Order: sequence, then structure tokens, then C-alpha cells
Amino acid sequence: MSREGRWKEMTALITDEILDAFVPTAPYAEIADVLKEWYGGVTDWIVLPAPADPSHDPEVTKVVARLRGA
Repeated sequence: MSREGRWKEMTALITDEILDAFVPTAPYAEIADVLKEWYGGVTDWIVLPAPADPSHDPEVTKVVARLRGA
């Protein structure tokens, strides 16, 4: 459906529960623990995108520090 550009139709079919099965999600205060749980034994690095809103930069900085073990 995504290749066909049928994004609006997908929202009716893909529930939050389905997304939660494939995508780790959590508030900034909890996401480091979630990422460690999902990927801790599988990878040595994770790409964490910069937030669209720069006001979240301090929170993301804390997430990165927690992932690095600080």
C-alpha cells in the first residue's frame, strides 16, 4: 500500500498494537530502556533521529547518554 501511496487506507488497517509489535516507542524518559530491551543483545549501535522540534534536544541528549551507559 505504501508503494501505491495509499497511506490513508493504511491508517484504518494498521492499529497501534500492530505498530507496537514492530516499532519500539516510548516517551523520551523511557525510550533508552525500551531500545536496550529490544536491541541490547543484538547490536552495538542505534541510529536515533534528531527531533523535528529543537526544544526536545535536551531530552534526546539524555537518551543518548543513557544508551552510552552514562
